[in-house]
Amino acid sequence: MTFSKLPSLKTLLLRNNPIEHLKTGAFAGMKVLSSLLLSGCNISQIDAGAFENSSTIQTLNMRTNKITELKSDMFKGLHSLRELWLEENAISHIDPDVFSGLTSLRSLRLLENKLERGNRSSLKDLNALEELNLSFNPISFIERGSFDNMTRLRELHLVELQIKQLHLDTFTGLPSLEKLSTDDYRLCCLFKNITCSVINPTPLDSCSRLTHNDVLSIAVWLIGFGALFGNSVVIFVRFREERHGRNYVQRLFVTNLAFADFLMGVYMVTIASVDIFYGEWYFLSAPIWRESQLCRWAGFVALLSSESSVFLLALITVDRFICIIFPFGTVRFRSTSGRMGVGLVWTLSFTLSLAPLLTGLYNLDFYGLSDVCVGLPFNTYTERKGRIVYSSRDNIYQFIAHEETEQRPYWLYSVALFLGVNFILLILIFFCYLLIFLQVRRSAKITGSERMKREMRMTIKMALIVGTDFCCWMPVIIMGILSQTGVIDLPVSLYAWAVVFILPINSTVNPYLYSLVALCSRRKKDDFPMTGLSVNAISKIHH
Repeated sequence: MTFSKLPSLKTLLLRNNPIEHLKTGAFAGMKVLSSLLLSGCNISQIDAGAFENSSTIQTLNMRTNKITELKSDMFKGLHSLRELWLEENAISHIDPDVFSGLTSLRSLRLLENKLERGNRSSLKDLNALEELNLSFNPISFIERGSFDNMTRLRELHLVELQIKQLHLDTFTGLPSLEKLSTDDYRLCCLFKNITCSVINPTPLDSCSRLTHNDVLSIAVWLIGFGALFGNSVVIFVRFREERHGRNYVQRLFVTNLAFADFLMGVYMVTIASVDIFYGEWYFLSAPIWRESQLCRWAGFVALLSSESSVFLLALITVDRFICIIFPFGTVRFRSTSGRMGVGLVWTLSFTLSLAPLLTGLYNLDFYGLSDVCVGLPFNTYTERKGRIVYSSRDNIYQFIAHEETEQRPYWLYSVALFLGVNFILLILIFFCYLLIFLQVRRSAKITGSERMKREMRMTIKMALIVGTDFCCWMPVIIMGILSQTGVIDLPVSLYAWAVVFILPINSTVNPYLYSLVALCSRRKKDDFPMTGLSVNAISKIHH
């Protein structure tokens, strides 16, 4: 009854006073009190009925206190309350019905507390609410239908929450929503025709399905099964040829390369299956998928397939280079050295593929997860330093960046691997095959014009085989270099297109190209005069 003798007081400022406990009837007798400011008072306990006789209060400011929970009947009697500010407390629990009776409440600010869940039972009575701020809380889950009764809500602020999985009906019941502030782009995907402010967006933000459109969805199945079937046939045929005991090293290299390409088919089918599972609402579960063990496994398989394929291609190139450039030399890949070479390739490929998982690189910026679980070097990360502020003019949160920003590759590991190691190997392969072509042409000139024509035809076939690998990796390398140097900005949808139509080119096409070249070779079994290599052998120079 401390203020009972102040019946005409409209505004009471008690901020920054050492008030720890609000007792029942603390403000009784204040018949016209409109604004009550209790910020910074170290309040930790509020008795039920503390505001029971304060029906005229319209603004209650209790920010920066030590309130840990909102109990039922805590705000009983505040029938005229329009603004309730509870930010910067330690609220971790809200009882059901705590807002019952607050039929005039228009603005509720619960930012910077310790709330971990958004419960439907706690928010169901906020029918007249027009502004709700739950920002800067460790909220990891919002119950379905939590906003069903907020038909008048115009402003919603959900900045820096920790929500992993969203449901389609989580934010139903908001027909009047006009402005939304969030750092989670997925929330903006759920609303149309509103002002949605995304704090510090990233290049990977997308509101589409995993493969972005129906064309990619169908293509990923066709290409994936094409790689599985074609390489399975190659592996089966090569194993059957073991009984003949000839060209052991060549069969060893080709069989392992086919297995590496088979793994790319496994990866493609995995991505296709996940795309079917999530469908067009994939973006709602995107963070969960990116951090899942299945996605990590898929990324490992894709990296293992691509790197082992490149290394095996380099090994085959070196073998063919030695045989053609030095046809009478004694240095050759024999059965033992061939197995050692293949073993080294797989060991190196496994090490490079496991490194992101074993060292934790998968969860860091320099090798994060994309939707397709492969960190292609198509984007740069701009570290924007600044602060998040609330714009009173626009009624939304905005990120105010400092002038100094740091731009660096999004995934340093993939940049070093794809734009470094793979680029060097492809350059090596290119020059080796260039020398092979020149040697074949020189040999053809010696034997006459007709023989030269045949050798040039075979050279073209070789170029077709080698070209599949260049079509696979050179676009990735070129786009990676252009994006990392800032020449162009690549859209996020390019990840899906690259995974469907660029990375698996050699894995899918090569098995069928082997068969075509082998069929043509059996019809023309002429020998080269100087090298002693048959046309059939030349048709397999690549594999």
